[in-house]
Amino acid sequence: MARTRVRYRCENCGYEAGQWLGRCTECGEWGSFGEGPVAAAPAVAPGTPLARPVPLSEVDAHATARRPTACSELDRVLDGGLVAGSVTLIGGEPGMGKSTLLLQALGAMAAAVETLPEV
Repeated sequence: MARTRVRYRCENCGYEAGQWLGRCTECGEWGSFGEGPVAAAPAVAPGTPLARPVPLSEVDAHATARRPTACSELDRVLDGGLVAGSVTLIGGEPGMGKSTLLLQALGAMAAAVETLPEV
């Protein structure tokens, strides 16, 4: 049997919660929550890349833009850098330096963004 989702909305400020609250956490009004319909998920904007799942056979791995991490060895392993919207799993034995490698890469990427000229 499917379970129906219910949202509760503050009649004073419009704050929504998944459960009934005696006092609104946003405006502090007491007893202002009423049951309401669940809002539909927002539609994906037109032109959004990969708005639908695609088979791996249809993905061109070399046509995807990559963002360099500023760590040459990590970029070499990742074939040029990180791909926007992807997930990269870094695995290994405890103590091998996974966290250190990622902190160094993200620190270098953040430093590169800070040095960009303002537009």
